[in-house]
Amino acid sequence: MAIDVRASLRMEIDRLRKAVSQKRIELTSLNEKLKRCKGALDLLRNGARGGAARTRRKHAKAGKSALVNWGSVLGQLPNSFTLKDITKRPESKGKSPVYLRQIVSMWAKRGKTKRVSLGKYQKVEQKKLRAA
Repeated sequence: MAIDVRASLRMEIDRLRKAVSQKRIELTSLNEKLKRCKGALDLLRNGARGGAARTRRKHAKAGKSALVNWGSVLGQLPNSFTLKDITKRPESKGKSPVYLRQIVSMWAKRGKTKRVSLGKYQKVEQKKLRAA
């Protein structure tokens, strides 16, 4: 009797191992199909830029760091600065030059800086409101 139980348990274990192996193969296949579908969706979303967008995303993940308070970075910059000055800052490590230009553009739109010439920027003095 005990031998029959052991034999049936071994057979059940073998059957389960085969089932797990088959499911693992099926899972791998499904993950590959999912990756292809996501890639196709990215291509449809980004048009011809799909490959470049994927490349940028990979670089962004590699350099991913903590959130940066760009207001404090602006406060630490000299009154006249270039994009190169920003890229030298430790907060800019791993950030793409395109992203840093977007930050400078955001500062300009908010009236914190103005563009003096190509690649050169200047802080705008903020008028402080008096408490009445």
